[in-house]
Amino acid sequence: MTLYRLGCFGLIGLGLLHLAVLGLDAFSYAGDLARGRLWTWEHWGPLAGQRPELVAGGFAFWSTIGSFAVPVMGLGTLLVDLDRRGVLVPRGVFIGLGVWLLVCSALMPPSGFPFALVVIAALLFARQGGTRRPVAGSAVRR
Repeated sequence: MTLYRLGCFGLIGLGLLHLAVLGLDAFSYAGDLARGRLWTWEHWGPLAGQRPELVAGGFAFWSTIGSFAVPVMGLGTLLVDLDRRGVLVPRGVFIGLGVWLLVCSALMPPSGFPFALVVIAALLFARQGGTRRPVAGSAVRR
């Protein structure tokens, strides 16, 4: 398995880990979230003015299904498929994610952001590896 593929699966794994770890805390709010009990117009107000159960409900949503973990898993899956088909992903995708992750890592070092930064660095530096062939309908630059 190539470093690039490991990076792709690293994104999927980090997303799953994020959902599993934070989902444990949010699980107790799942029923109320499913019934819409925790969502009111009060959520549009300042955080400091919200009732504690609404803040906790917001955490339950934004730390799990509403988090960036879900699209990160989708991105990892897409990258695996594109790699399988030989499509070279533009460097800018990884650079942009890397800059965002660097800022997040600086603001919150005791989190998963530094791990994701390592994964994105692996994807960025391993991007040129392997044989790339044009796929119908795509522009592949060598």
